Amino acid sequence: MNNVSRKFIDRLVAVSPTLSSAFNETVEYWEPETPPVTIAFAELGQSVFENFETLGPARIQEIMAMIEEGIASDDDELSTAVATGFIEAVVGQASKVEGDLERVLPTFGRLSRSHAEAWIGS
Repeated sequence: MNNVSRKFIDRLVAVSPTLSSAFNETVEYWEPETPPVTIAFAELGQSVFENFETLGPARIQEIMAMIEEGIASDDDELSTAVATGFIEAVVGQASKVEGDLERVLPTFGRLSRSHAEAWIGS
């Protein structure tokens, strides 16, 4: 995990104790190694999906704005990990129950939604 990705994760988990806890559990699981960046983002995405209602609209909006920033990053590791980790984890979970995808997709930014829709269609 490069420094850009780690700083981004630190900013993201600062949004919510739920995200911080999910990331800490991932780190602990992978110790003494560092978790692969895509896995770290996938765990964060799953946590956001699982806690979508309790996080509330304001936090979801803040998180998704940050995810949009991450996918638009010039740092290839970060943008790829956000897309293939976070976004695909959220979409994968939301696709399991009818209506969840329709509830989640509108919260995505333009680039995030484009990736999600392309991944759904593949």
